[in-house]
Amino acid sequence: MIYKNALITTKDRQFFGWIEIENGILKGVNEGKTNLEGFDCNNNILMPGFIDSHTHGGFGFSFNDDLKDLKKYENYVSNLKKEGLVAFVGSCVTATLDKLRSDFIDINNLIFKSNNKKLPKLVGWYYEGPFISKAKKGAHEENLIIPLDEKFLNDVKHNFKNFPIIFTVDASKEQNQKLIKKYQNDFIFALGHSDANYEQAKLVLTNGIKRITHLYNAMSGFSHSNKLGIVNAMFNKEFNSDLNIELIADGVHVANEVIKYTYKNFNIDNLSVITDSLSPKGLENGEYKLGNLDIEKKDHWFYLKGTTTLSGSALPYNEVLKNFKNITNCSWEELVKVSSYNSARNLNLPNYYGDFIINEKVNFVLVNKDLEIIKIFID
Repeated sequence: MIYKNALITTKDRQFFGWIEIENGILKGVNEGKTNLEGFDCNNNILMPGFIDSHTHGGFGFSFNDDLKDLKKYENYVSNLKKEGLVAFVGSCVTATLDKLRSDFIDINNLIFKSNNKKLPKLVGWYYEGPFISKAKKGAHEENLIIPLDEKFLNDVKHNFKNFPIIFTVDASKEQNQKLIKKYQNDFIFALGHSDANYEQAKLVLTNGIKRITHLYNAMSGFSHSNKLGIVNAMFNKEFNSDLNIELIADGVHVANEVIKYTYKNFNIDNLSVITDSLSPKGLENGEYKLGNLDIEKKDHWFYLKGTTTLSGSALPYNEVLKNFKNITNCSWEELVKVSSYNSARNLNLPNYYGDFIINEKVNFVLVNKDLEIIKIFID
């Protein structure tokens, strides 16, 4: 099949051209026009399909509560196609270790039963709790928060071979610091939900941390005086060059002026736009559950019931991405990096995610200049 008259956009350049796909495999990427018959892209943008590397669910499906419900799960991932997503990382909030262990089989079943279908793929698993700070717990149950547990790390390692696993970790505890360093080649450790000071953050950022859980949200912030925090360490670039920094770029979790400042002051190769969406995303406004916590959905955002504490987003991925582009005025090539390539690299995914590779599977999306989804190509 030929797809022509497209603005083909990679992480490196954008050009007018056409592509050839045969049995789901990319056979050619060409510049210019062609007289061959095929699908007319009408000068719209053809780019690698999006990856949301931090989502708790949506459309009534929760990665905490609905892992046994394959029908509900497939409805969820079918809806993700409308947002241009070809892959995502399922995220759970704080729960007991027994509950998290009982999920092992169900998570593997989801991967096995659904990842062979032409739907957006579950490409990683994210433990956002319980190894976090009570001081920066956000929408997590305080009584279940504990230090990193080495036995649990080994249980996860045994049950998820060759599958990316992310752990959000509080850097202020010495036990956590030691285990991050010890298991840094087995997992993707993310610094977040932490009240760590500057020196503690600097220590783990250069000794095993590969990711930042939603920069600015639920962490020790920027100080101009004597209580320097995680954000100070980030802006002082006290981290490895391949660090992946999540940004909920919806304009509410992070104000648009701060999004713009972040874009100007960080290397675009380090940034990834995420949603941090919750299960009632796509549903009516009202009261819902996040684990055992009561939350309220108000339009595109979630709050702990009766408070102004943000607990997640309900904005579609392409809309979050659109806000990032409008605020930063970034190039389309840079948008490829923050929407797919950087996450794919951090998760060590196959190279048909986030790029155009000849003789590989196709995972692309066709969008207009307003990031409305025209067509999506999965596998």
